[in-house]
Amino acid sequence: MTRDSHRPEESASPAETAPPDPVRTVFDRGVVACGRLAAWLVFVAMAISVYEVIMRYAFASPTSWVHETVVMLVAVSFAFGGPAALASNRHIRVKVLYDSVG
Repeated sequence: MTRDSHRPEESASPAETAPPDPVRTVFDRGVVACGRLAAWLVFVAMAISVYEVIMRYAFASPTSWVHETVVMLVAVSFAFGGPAALASNRHIRVKVLYDSVG
């Protein structure tokens, strides 16, 4: 017998062993796409937060709009992130609560 006959999982091609697509419908694909786009809002929020810190401490000229904008951008990313996780059949687990309940 050859070495591959003992381990059939190694001889399978990557396409055959890939997990099935967790997104079930066209609507779910749209929700996941919106969630991926909304994930970039976190980086936009970070960039304008860095801008605020530079303006406040380097130039002594704080802005009045950054805090509200960051809160709204992160809120939108969370609002799309939850449905995107649900549409792709994934779970959001809060580790502290999960470990304390058992």
